[in-house]
Amino acid sequence: MVGFSVPAKLNDYYRYDGSFTRPNCAEAVNWIILPGTVKFTQKQLDLLRAIRGQNGKPLGSNVRPTQPLNGRIVYRLCQ
Repeated sequence: MVGFSVPAKLNDYYRYDGSFTRPNCAEAVNWIILPGTVKFTQKQLDLLRAIRGQNGKPLGSNVRPTQPLNGRIVYRLCQ
């Protein structure tokens, strides 16, 4: 996405294979989780909020309660 970047030193993060956070919740996502926070400018936040789905409507919330690991392995990568 234009206008977004990850920290230059991406050498400490968690990774796991998981699922989408919205129905149908298909298990087809490679999640990468940073241990800290990433700062966004107001312009970047506005860009995220402007994203629309194929139906032209805002994407909406993707928040879902934490799920059990169900045998998944969570990897921590650090250097």
